[in-house]
Amino acid sequence: MLLARPEPPLRPLCPRPGLSGLPERAPGCPWAQRRCQSQPFSRVLGQVSILKKATIRMRQPGRVLEIVSALRRGGGDRLQVISDFDMTLSRFAYNGKRCPSSYNILDNSKIISEECRKELKALLHHYYPIEIDPHRTIEEKLPHMVKWWTKAHDCLCQQKIQKFQIAEVVRESNAMLREGYKTFFNTLDQNNIPLLIFSAGIGDILEEIIRQMKVFHPNIHIVSNYMDFDKDGFLQGFKGQLIHTYNKNSSVFENSGYFQQLKGRTNIILLGDTMGDLTMADGVPGVENILKIGFLNDKVEEQRESYMDAYDIVLEKDETLDVVNGLLKHILHQRAGWRSTAPERAGVGPVPAGLDGEGASLRGRPAVSLLFLVCAEESPGHPEAAGSSPLPPPFPVCVLQGLWEPCQVGGSKSHSK
Repeated sequence: MLLARPEPPLRPLCPRPGLSGLPERAPGCPWAQRRCQSQPFSRVLGQVSILKKATIRMRQPGRVLEIVSALRRGGGDRLQVISDFDMTLSRFAYNGKRCPSSYNILDNSKIISEECRKELKALLHHYYPIEIDPHRTIEEKLPHMVKWWTKAHDCLCQQKIQKFQIAEVVRESNAMLREGYKTFFNTLDQNNIPLLIFSAGIGDILEEIIRQMKVFHPNIHIVSNYMDFDKDGFLQGFKGQLIHTYNKNSSVFENSGYFQQLKGRTNIILLGDTMGDLTMADGVPGVENILKIGFLNDKVEEQRESYMDAYDIVLEKDETLDVVNGLLKHILHQRAGWRSTAPERAGVGPVPAGLDGEGASLRGRPAVSLLFLVCAEESPGHPEAAGSSPLPPPFPVCVLQGLWEPCQVGGSKSHSK
């Protein structure tokens, strides 16, 4: 983890062109891009302050910001969220103790016989190391996962589990969602953003968890292993195609039409905790931008490199949804102020996402992550800045060729805490 450097002394935010070694005009600014890529992410990612959290690791912080900027430009109307459930939305551990997955909730319940419990535990001890083994390919793991899930389902079907018992089992369990779950679920619901929960767990269990937490909203769609009960209410099998860790892909959605209903939502935030979760968005047509966030819960040292190669953002032993919520807050921030087309017409290229947001004041304390500014036209004669800027003209319209962190000025709210 790169340590944050000491903040540099404050400087005037908009010096005149040519002063302090700043270039007078540099459209495109390849130098800035190279400089950005070489900066510690604690400086480079100042635009979205939540990305400076200590649990975060990124292989390419510059690319992450490009994706986040694109998601912000698209806004809520073009966004959908696809997430795993067990150990992604639910907690991996609490106070040093492992939290149960949807399968573990049944394993640990009183409706399971001791013999079945021992068998399920033996299956876990045998197959879990294979599931997370960084030295095996997914192709090598596939047959083992099928055997694991099939044997577990067979064992459960012998227990005469009744449908009405599911709610009670969940209520008596130690199931926990990650800290910040209410903000996550409610934010998506209030902004009409679809949430697909794609889980290799037990659909009946995880759905009941969400219901009991009072966050099961109409925008949620769950694809998982749902129990099949007979006419008397006893478990007799599982519905549809078996879903395990490494087949969470478009094959599960054949003829479902789910993604077709979401045409136009071509921006995706994907949340997972295994390599198998990386394919959950494979069935989405016309994906434009996808941000992959991975929760690295276990065997951190062994898996760190592969996770950083696969996920855009890796959260190490982070039992919260703080980063996801912070990103949603940034992406969904209502726009006001400068429109992105104005500086473009001034001949200095598009405005990076964030400069056109409410509270994007350039007065006051400068951001420590600012690399340099290229000053464009003065605002009095600018065709669009005067009517939409939160600042009284005259004021220089500036394009950040680096990154910036909005600050609070007067009554305007910042984008970050």
